This record gives sequence, C-alpha cells and structure tokens, in this order.
Amino acid sequence: KTRFPYVYFYRETEAKGEDFRSIFKQAAFSKSVSNASYITFAVDDIVLTGHIDFRECISKMEQTKAYGFFLSLGKNIDHSFMRNQDEPVPPHVTLDGDVPAWQFGQGTVDWNYPQSVDMVLYRKADIENTLRKIPYHNPPTLESNWAHKSKKKRVGLFFTHSKCVNLPLNIVSPSTNRHTNPAQPEELL
Repeated sequence: KTRFPYVYFYRETEAKGEDFRSIFKQAAFSKSVSNASYITFAVDDIVLTGHIDFRECISKMEQTKAYGFFLSLGKNIDHSFMRNQDEPVPPHVTLDGDVPAWQFGQGTVDWNYPQSVDMVLYRKADIENTLRKIPYHNPPTLESNWAHKSKKKRVGLFFTHSKCVNLPLNIVSPSTNRHTNPAQPEELL
C-alpha cells in the first residue's frame, strides 16, 4: 500500500464468496474509483511476455468497434492446453501494424470465447450491464455465467504474437487445467 498509494485495496470477509460480487462491481464500475472507459481482467497466474501499450489497444478498438482486445491470443496460440486440443487460428483480417481482427463465431475453443478474464481489454459500456445482472460469487462463476451471454458475431482484436501466458498453477477451484508453458524460465525471468 505504501509503494502504490493510488491503488484501491479491497478486503473480502471471511465468509467466502459472500461479498465478491459487490466488491467486484464497485472496483470495476464505480465512478468514485475510476472514470476509465476501459477495463482489463487478468487472473493471478498471468505472466506478461511483452510490452503492452493500452493506448494503442484502445485506439484500435475505437477504430474497429471491436468487442475486446485479447492479449493472451496470437498467431502463436493454436492449441488449447485447457482442453488439450488443437484450435487453429481462425480466419482473420490484419489491420495496420500487427493487429489482426476475427469474428468469434469463426473460431474454436479460446478463439470462440468472447467473455474471458485472461488478459482481455473491454469497453466498460459493453460489459457493465451484463456483469451487474448475472449471478456470481467468485471469479470462476463470474466467467462461467458471463460466458452464457456470448454473442459470436462480435469481433475481437489480438496482436500477432500473444503478450502473455497463463500458467494455471494457483488453482482456486477443482480443475483439470493444463498449461501452455510456451516460454522457457529464462525468457520469463
């Protein structure tokens, strides 16, 4: 708290899940906390593998009206380690620079999953209404219940090479999560 005095810290009560939803909504959407128009979610076992300029991401989203900027996806992501199955990079259009766009309905597995908390930048106006209404009591139920609201005709953006890797080593609920491990420890360090 001393090192980051501008960060808001929230404490959950001992009753697991009792106050997660209200704390989440306040942290994500309260104007007294932030007037930002964009938000990104990241699970606690995400490791950034490259520089991310959120201003560039927001600019591309504004130009294209894309639903989200998926920082964990890239042309290097063609296998779902969570499901242990191939997931080819879907048909896409490359915009200027190294930012391709695709339609969720054209993808499979992770490429067909618009409601992700694995390092995706969203426009708050696009997600707030849904996230205020759906039931949830922890991060897994938030993502699961949010996934039922998917609209596959929407468009997502990604960098040619993903900017992070998810190493699901801190499993918070029963899971058979597998992890990618596409980077060597030296590279991550």
